[in-house]
Amino acid sequence: MDRFGLETRVVPPCWYRHNTLVESLSALRDYERICFAPNASPTGAVDWFRALREIEHRMSEACARTQCSINEHRPDPPRAWTTDQAPWQAFVEADLRDREQRVIDESLASG
Repeated sequence: MDRFGLETRVVPPCWYRHNTLVESLSALRDYERICFAPNASPTGAVDWFRALREIEHRMSEACARTQCSINEHRPDPPRAWTTDQAPWQAFVEADLRDREQRVIDESLASG
């Protein structure tokens, strides 16, 4: 991260333990490959730096939630919607029942 001067509040040493940071850095890598390809637009480099600015902001917000530092890793805080899986499970089960019923109804209608 020294090349771009990104601080540990943006990319802490434990970056690989945070999905948001891993996905953000992967997106930057993929975008860099396109922007600097031999057949890329002449504005590719500037486009990449714009993407870096946007992703840097996203990574900084993610790090603010965990408060990881050079000396300490803290796990991502749980999201409220991920702690109670019962409503999601009920939705999936109802959706599957509805889909199965539609298949039965369509089969009877065409048969």
